Amino acid sequence: MGSKFANLQIQYVDPLIVKEIIPGCTVKEFSRGWVTVLHEDFQIGTIEREAYKLSKNLDRPILSVGYYDDDILVLRVYKQGKSVAYHVSNDGYGYESRTGNPTHFQQSLGLEEKDTSVIKEILKCENLEKKVVLLENLLGVTLWINYRSFEEYEKELSARVFDKSIIYEYIDELKAAGRVKNHTELKMRAEIEAIPEWSCDECFRLPDANGDFILNNSDVFKIRMDGNYEPTIINQVGTNSRENSILHLLPDGATVQTSYEHNQHSIFQCDSTGHMKWKLEVDFIKVPPVLHNDHLYMHVDINAVACILKINREGEIVSRFEAPTWGGCHWKTFLIDHQNRIFYCCTLDQNGERQARLFCFNEDLAVLEQRDLDGTSFDFVMDHKLGFLYIYIHLKEIIKIDVTTVDITGRLKCTDYVKLVFVDRKNRVYIQKGESTLELMSPVMQIVSRHRLKGQIQWHDINFEGNPCFVTWNGRNWDSGKEKSLLRVFEITE
Repeated sequence: MGSKFANLQIQYVDPLIVKEIIPGCTVKEFSRGWVTVLHEDFQIGTIEREAYKLSKNLDRPILSVGYYDDDILVLRVYKQGKSVAYHVSNDGYGYESRTGNPTHFQQSLGLEEKDTSVIKEILKCENLEKKVVLLENLLGVTLWINYRSFEEYEKELSARVFDKSIIYEYIDELKAAGRVKNHTELKMRAEIEAIPEWSCDECFRLPDANGDFILNNSDVFKIRMDGNYEPTIINQVGTNSRENSILHLLPDGATVQTSYEHNQHSIFQCDSTGHMKWKLEVDFIKVPPVLHNDHLYMHVDINAVACILKINREGEIVSRFEAPTWGGCHWKTFLIDHQNRIFYCCTLDQNGERQARLFCFNEDLAVLEQRDLDGTSFDFVMDHKLGFLYIYIHLKEIIKIDVTTVDITGRLKCTDYVKLVFVDRKNRVYIQKGESTLELMSPVMQIVSRHRLKGQIQWHDINFEGNPCFVTWNGRNWDSGKEKSLLRVFEITE
């Protein structure tokens, strides 16, 4: 599930007056010239009603902001009880997409006339998280905030500095990207009326005779990259519930599982008959167990201490690594190269400052190399053939690291939100931008292809010819009643 928030933003107003109009609301001044209005009942779909009410009682423009599940962003400006600017990013949740008029936003919010062209580029931005960040820097006000979280982040938000240079960097990046002469071709191989099966990424359900998908004991199918499908059984060895999930099926029929019960996480192994062989209880599992050379590696909290563990098949901790202080940002798994070196990036808290650090361990979790990174990293891929590690530095750049020396050997500026997907057989890095766009980056860090897929990318695989294939779903159009629920299979060829 994605983020959800709704709030009101008002320029140059007395907070006490707002509290009289909306009893029980919280009013905070996070940025000069603006006050942010929060309430536990604010949500997308109803926030406009509160903005309308305020605008009838205040001689100020009222900006309502609604964001739901990383699927839709709704912006509306009211003045004197009238809607004077309106933008809906996507269809869904009772809304129809509508690109706002940049001039209306510029005039109603009292921005400079030269900002009209900037607003136009921001409203066209497909990545909703990025769009919110750009708007924050344009308006100089915190938008990404809700009633439940503002107390936790109040100090950080109050001290935040807004800078329009971020917007200009984004626009310059768009211009620099321009048109790309594609070295690859995108072909749609299949279009299937179906819906993804949420408990398994590669599985889906077909509609019944009435076009319904929510069926009791209905068949589930696995999609093949040629567009055909075959019946499958989800999780043949256990349950896919959130409370209990199977991570590894071992050659002897044993399973490694994780569970979450009564506010307690645990990792355990069962033999082929389901008998539990061992169990390790932890406070929290940050990186689920990764199986390598018959050992499990994981990042967990034990007794309020964050550590990386190496566990054998008997459940014994054979190696352990603890950093002095750990932050909250980290990779979602470990990367292991052909020389059995383990790479992992996490954020350390040092003297009140957060610093991302890349570690290179041997199999016994001894540190071979480490390097501080200028920013936060969540996304990464490894080119095992050439020995390169590509790391996305959040909202800044993609860097290329030589796994042997852990030296940075290349950089590509990237101020957008992206996802590094995988490296293909020609050593090109697949980069997902937004929901539907793929870019291919060569080993010398040049964009050599760009493809816009129809629908939102769900998962990918390699077909029998060795070509990357991507499956998309038109879930948003289906939810709004514009189309049938369709899965599409796209193949990328030379």
